[in-house]
Amino acid sequence: MKDTNHGKENDTGLMTVRETANFLRLKESTIRDWVLRRRITFVKLGGRVFVRQTDAQELIDRSIVLARPESDSPHSTHEKEQGATV
Repeated sequence: MKDTNHGKENDTGLMTVRETANFLRLKESTIRDWVLRRRITFVKLGGRVFVRQTDAQELIDRSIVLARPESDSPHSTHEKEQGATV
């Protein structure tokens, strides 16, 4: 039987290391390293490693770096200082 998922998440919500790497746009070796260091939650079944898509998405969500408000930007502070000395 031919696999028709073409690298997409299957019905179980589990992704292989390769699928996880593609999902996160990282190298497979990075995912394997994270598994070894337990930096990513994973499932081990029959000696194979899988990552739930929800866990990969949570990793993305926890990694978001918010933009600074305009008044906190280094450029606006520098411009204010220059304006005060001119």
